Amino acid sequence: MIKTIFTGIALVAIGVSVSAADYELASDLGASARSIGLGNVEGFNRSASSVFENPATLQYVESASGSFFTTTLLNEVYYKSIALAGRTPLGVIGVGFQESTVFDIPKTGESAATNEYYVESYFDYKDTIAKLTYQIDLLSDLSFGASYVHYNRTMASVKAKGGNIDVGLLYAKPNYEVSLFARNANPGGRAVFELGDGSRAYETLPTEVVASGRYRVVDGVVGYAQLKSRNEALLKSIAASYTPREFAQLDFRLGYREYLVLNDVKGGLTAGVGLRLSGIEFDYAFEKLNDHPQYDNKSYFSISMNF
Repeated sequence: MIKTIFTGIALVAIGVSVSAADYELASDLGASARSIGLGNVEGFNRSASSVFENPATLQYVESASGSFFTTTLLNEVYYKSIALAGRTPLGVIGVGFQESTVFDIPKTGESAATNEYYVESYFDYKDTIAKLTYQIDLLSDLSFGASYVHYNRTMASVKAKGGNIDVGLLYAKPNYEVSLFARNANPGGRAVFELGDGSRAYETLPTEVVASGRYRVVDGVVGYAQLKSRNEALLKSIAASYTPREFAQLDFRLGYREYLVLNDVKGGLTAGVGLRLSGIEFDYAFEKLNDHPQYDNKSYFSISMNF
């Protein structure tokens, strides 16, 4: 039943019906459990997962870093992302790969004799994003980063491909940071759909501008705020984290974020916890959304390593 529902959603929202204006992004879920726990505030990750957010934040990679993030949505949608980054004499280079997959979606047909529907076959849905990123310090407190992004999507006989660039800046001071970046910064970028009958169709790769700030309120308490422009909507996020003085390896996080469901703006609460041990960070996040009464509670886990 869930796969049938997902198929209907995918047909409407993901682009098989190519009259839709914009290509839906698999990256909307988030880059890590850390950022999700902070209300999906982006631009302040300290690991290779910055490849999926503001590429300028890779300045925090001292030598090498890796990250892995996975979750399952609606008990059927399998999502994972992996990123690697390393410092060179000319800056930091990173690569990342995100994938969301649904297996064994039924393709139905109608019997001419009985007018009943039956399952003809099964197919998989796969949506991937690959990134190649470069970061360089412009000044001691100003960093710049850029990524080439490749999109790929397959669903039954429909295939889609597209490319664009992300660009970002990070201004960092001891007590505060300001992040500004754009996804799909080239507004003319499109995804090309190869349809089953040999024809082609196109969807715009949506430009998304994200401005966020991080401010140390007092020792152990940090506040976050973000504005995200997408599809003529302005989405807000606020969050805070607390690090106990007695145990500096532990972070507690709370957040609120707005997000789009088709063209409707909705809001949800988030919470998370992070633990750092010997260069390895374990993050867990919980999210309470208003999408579906049976699936509005979601959990996420990610791990990152810095060397």
